[in-house]
Amino acid sequence: MDQRERIADSGEAIRSMFDDMLANAWTSMPGIVQSFNAAKGTVVVQIAIKSRVLGQNGKFTFQALSVLVDVPVVFPAGGGFIITFPITAGDECLVVFSDRCIDTWFQQGGVQIPGEIRVHDLADGMAIVGPFSQPRVPASINTTALEMRTVDRSAYIQLTAAGAVNIVAPGGVHVTGTVTASGEGTFNGSHTVSAHIHGGVTPGGGNTGTPTG
Repeated sequence: MDQRERIADSGEAIRSMFDDMLANAWTSMPGIVQSFNAAKGTVVVQIAIKSRVLGQNGKFTFQALSVLVDVPVVFPAGGGFIITFPITAGDECLVVFSDRCIDTWFQQGGVQIPGEIRVHDLADGMAIVGPFSQPRVPASINTTALEMRTVDRSAYIQLTAAGAVNIVAPGGVHVTGTVTASGEGTFNGSHTVSAHIHGGVTPGGGNTGTPTG
C-alpha cells in the first residue's frame, strides 16, 4: 500500500491512484540491444532503466526489467526505398510502446483489430536504433553537412549545403553498372578527363599505352 493512502485526504488518495496507474503505462524507454534477427527485422532488448519494486517487507528496491523479445526495428523507409544498417549487441535504442496490442498487425500487416485488450504494454514496443548515452556519443559530428558515416568517421559520404558530395572511402569505391557523368572529371588530384592523353600511339589497330596526362 502507498503510505499516502493512510492519509485522511481524498485528494492525496486520488493522486496515489493515478501514480499507480501511470507506473504501469509504458510510453518510451531507452534500451540496449542484446541480439538482432535480420530475417525477422527484430531485436531482443534490455530496458536500460530499472523499475522500482515494492517488496514484501514494505521496502522499495530497483530491479532490471525482463528482456523484451521480437521487438520490431524501425528503419527509415518509404516509397519503395529503405536505409538499413547492421545492428549489434550493445547498440543503444529507444523503445516506443504502442497504445494498443500490435500482435495481429505485426504478423499480418494492414489494418487489424488488436489481438488482446491491453494498453501501453511492455509487449508492444518498437525499437528505434540510434540514441546515444553520453559515453557513446560519436565524435566529430559535422554541424554543417549531412553525412552517412562510420561511428569513428573513418569513412563517410557527405552532402554539403553548397550541393557538393564528398566521399572518403579508404576501402575504395566499387560500382556495379554504368556510370554516367556530365562536366569535367579530375583524377589523381590534377589530371582532367578532357586533357587525358596517352603516349606511344601510332596509327593502326594497336592499343594505347598508359596515361601520361
